[in-house]
This record gives sequence, structure tokens and C-alpha cells, in this order.
Amino acid sequence: MDPIEINIASADADPILVDHYMAIWDSYGTPAAAYSADAAKTVKAFIAEGRQKFELVVVVAKVGEHIVGSAAGQVRVAPFPIVTQPAYRKTGYIWSVFVEPSARRRGIAAMLVERLVAELSAIGCFRVLLHPSEAAESVYRKLGFQNSNEMRLDL
Repeated sequence: MDPIEINIASADADPILVDHYMAIWDSYGTPAAAYSADAAKTVKAFIAEGRQKFELVVVVAKVGEHIVGSAAGQVRVAPFPIVTQPAYRKTGYIWSVFVEPSARRRGIAAMLVERLVAELSAIGCFRVLLHPSEAAESVYRKLGFQNSNEMRLDL
């Protein structure tokens, strides 16, 4: 079995991240009719903005020459005014953790997240947030993530 490599990806890998992000939504059972006509273009623009404004880091997992997983992390865009110095509240956010079904159950998701946590720490983040699927929650718990006090109301 080939070794697994976790590497920081350049913008050249963005199409793969877009595909993986869309595959995550497909895995949730999102019907095709629910996607906007320009969904992939929207994701690509989000990635570009993240790279430009929010210190986006993309990591990929490679087995041999094949990319089998990806994940993204960036400085979190707060949904409220930030009144403190950045060093006091710089929070990272991890999104789009995806591993191809044929490569799952080998610890790749954990390796991707561990690398992103290290990268976010290196740019000064003091905390990292994510919103896991129920299926992936145990992976994040094993890495030290804890439930927080976020609440929601489904309408």
C-alpha cells in the first residue's frame, strides 16, 4: 500500500477542492434541483476570496500520484462586529473535509485536519471551529474538538 502524503495545495488544486465540496453536499442527499445553476462557480469564487482575504489554506491527501482527499481552513469571518485586536480573537474555521470513499477508514481525514490545525495555529489562530456531519463527529472528538455553545433554530 502506498504511503499517504498530506501537502499544502496551490490554487492549481482548487478544481479538486470544488469537486470534493460538491461531493460532500451530494453525500448529504442534496437533490440536483436544489443546487444553484452556478454552484461550482460560487465555490470557486469563495475559494479565491478566501485565499485573497482570509488566509485560506488547502491541504490534500495523496496516495501515489492520486489526490484522495482535501480540506480547507481559513480565518473565520465573524457574523458580528469584531471590536478586539486580531491576536485576541483570531479564529480559524475548517470546512470541506473530504476523503474519497475508496480511501476512507485509513485516518486520512484526521491527518488533513491535524495539518490544517497546525497551519491555522502558525498564522495566529487561537481557536479552530468546524461544523461536522454526524458521521464525522467522532473523528473530530478524537482530535480534541469539543461541542460548544452554538445554538440553532430550524424554521
